[in-house]
Amino acid sequence: MLVLLCLVLATPLRADTISGTVKDPSGAVVAGARIELTGGNLSQPLLLTSDESGNVTIFSLENGGDHLICCAPNHPQGWSKFTGSLWMASADGGLAATAYAPCTVNTSVAGIPVRIEEITDYPFRGKISINVDPERSTRFPMHLRVPGWASSADISINGKTYAVSNAGSFTRIERSWTSGDRIEIDIRSEARIVSGINRALTFEDGPLVFALPVDEEWVKLRDRGFTADWQLYSKSPWNYAASAQAKITRGEQAVGDVVDHRRRLEQEEALEDEADPGRPQAGELVV
Repeated sequence: MLVLLCLVLATPLRADTISGTVKDPSGAVVAGARIELTGGNLSQPLLLTSDESGNVTIFSLENGGDHLICCAPNHPQGWSKFTGSLWMASADGGLAATAYAPCTVNTSVAGIPVRIEEITDYPFRGKISINVDPERSTRFPMHLRVPGWASSADISINGKTYAVSNAGSFTRIERSWTSGDRIEIDIRSEARIVSGINRALTFEDGPLVFALPVDEEWVKLRDRGFTADWQLYSKSPWNYAASAQAKITRGEQAVGDVVDHRRRLEQEEALEDEADPGRPQAGELVV
């Protein structure tokens, strides 16, 4: 028996994502359906399976969905993708600030050029300033994200305060925007302890996750041409105990010099190479 299934595509979540629901001819969703994506620049078919609700999402596509990116979250790919996702066009013809970071955006709304300049120390501080400069006055909605961890937030435009939506949503403000308009956002958070697996505890504040400074010991495992494989060991205690009811006090102070241990070792090797020109170089085969 031949059963025809169709993948009903939803509006793309973003330029490099496709999502949809697998349904049979009667319109019922199909869980566990096998989906094969081919064509474009894919060197081999991409196989996926729909979930219990018949939904499927394909991430890491670019150039209109014809090219699959490997290892999309790997550093430093993540930074470029984060930058490309800071601002998006909204379905109602406006703009959406989906994440906050210092940036400049040149785009257009309803065919009118608009420049956005965002000034902030986020994620280390919660104050964000956004300058909106359309080529000429134009009306469109602006969606400003209020993170789920926010304990409270304020939004004002040119000094006028606006109502803020609940944490974990977007505040929508539709108005006529004129060159020189300035949005001020102040997002506040409270330090918190988050329980994890095996009674582990994580200390967080807003978007920040805190880590205990640990002395490092880098040991080269093998050379690989112009680079190398390294083993990393801790040289100071790291497995401290903490109470889930501990009181958290957050402070700020100068970090000081941060030692890049691996870079220091590479510099020491370079000095040894200069002192001994006959010494084998990284990736050099000596027989």
